[in-house]
Amino acid sequence: MAANASSKLLPLNEDPLFDFSILRALSLSVYDGADVAEMLTAARGIIPGDFESFAGAFGRLAHAVYDRAAAVAGSGLPFSARTAFFSAATYFRCADFFLHGDPADPRLVDLWNRQTDAFDRGLALLNPPGQRLTIHAPEFDIPAIWLTPTPKRGDEERQRPTLVVGNGYDGAQEEMYHVIGLAALERGYNVLSYEGPGQPTVRRQQGLGFIPDWERVVGPVMDHVLRQTARVDASAVGEF
Repeated sequence: MAANASSKLLPLNEDPLFDFSILRALSLSVYDGADVAEMLTAARGIIPGDFESFAGAFGRLAHAVYDRAAAVAGSGLPFSARTAFFSAATYFRCADFFLHGDPADPRLVDLWNRQTDAFDRGLALLNPPGQRLTIHAPEFDIPAIWLTPTPKRGDEERQRPTLVVGNGYDGAQEEMYHVIGLAALERGYNVLSYEGPGQPTVRRQQGLGFIPDWERVVGPVMDHVLRQTARVDASAVGEF
């Protein structure tokens, strides 16, 4: 039956901006970036238009899921621990999102450090583990994450198609693992994600805002990828 032209999707929050932000994080559940039940439970406790309510709901969820991930990791269940660590990282980023009206808010540093720690613990449980690296550009450093597919026997070191992935606006590179990175790994691609000026890690650690000439970021990133001649098929490098 065709939907009524005047019907609307059921919102997760009456505040349109909150609704969008919740849906954005919820979409990451397809590739290990969130849990649907956890997201819906957190959404129920968010007061429309109340930034503290949004930050509090996701902050509490992030801490609880991180603690569970750590306990599961200690029980020798790497897959379950990995997905929980990645979800916790998403929730820490959500808790941070609406606090930037006060740049001096100490929670901005704390929440970002916690999301990085949670994500790194998830990366460590990949096979092979994901690797953080720094690509040096003339005027700034570019934080990046290198991922490669789980190898098959005799297939450990060969040239593969490679996808270079950047987020938009002030988005975190960690989010892109769930948007396209894991899907690319499953299809046999290497993945290199990165952040440039104005994006979360560079803004926090180097104090740099956005630049219009983004080739100053992408150029060094592509040069780095193409130098990985043992692992990268130079004829099959794409950018997302």
